[in-house]
Amino acid sequence: MRKGVLPDSANASAATSSLAAEDLLLRDAKLDGELYRVVTAPKGAFADMTRQLIESMGKEFAIGIDILVELYIVNVSTETQYIRDFCASVEIDGQRIELERQKDFDAWDVNDIDYEYCVDPDPDGSKFELEDRAERLVPIFASLPIELDPRKPLEGWVRFVLKETDPKKLENNRTYEFKIVDSLGDEHPITRSRKPTTASRISVHKK
Repeated sequence: MRKGVLPDSANASAATSSLAAEDLLLRDAKLDGELYRVVTAPKGAFADMTRQLIESMGKEFAIGIDILVELYIVNVSTETQYIRDFCASVEIDGQRIELERQKDFDAWDVNDIDYEYCVDPDPDGSKFELEDRAERLVPIFASLPIELDPRKPLEGWVRFVLKETDPKKLENNRTYEFKIVDSLGDEHPITRSRKPTTASRISVHKK
């Protein structure tokens, strides 16, 4: 599993240019949040082997990529808010590409066995004991749209898919943009990030 990166708040499109402007933005905000982790993984159990084969033929390697995001969202207003969607995009080769949000954490299948992403709380432990210690990813949204009470937080994971791209183009890529869309269609960018306190990592196990 590739190591996740944290988006650079300084490069986020909605970052303010002064403390005064930032304070005003926070006062007017309805929905806010923080990004904990962004983890990318090629959609294939044998992606590295496939890369070697494709590149040996003098062709460019491209594959679907799963992008798993751990984050925190909160209704910072004094009124009930409604979240209609959660959107993400990333810049590849100078072009901004929208990511497709998924409703599950499916990874791939091998020999008719389905695999899904999970949290490995002890990544230095034995790989043979992963099934015993693996923890399911908790979705931040059970479904959308969702109603969010004043000051109520949500915390969890969401998966996106990026179609047919070289995974290397996402390594240390800090051009991600994440936006909460409310019931009126207004967008609320998430521009802050915070490193998780856990040493856990994302892995894959049998579904």
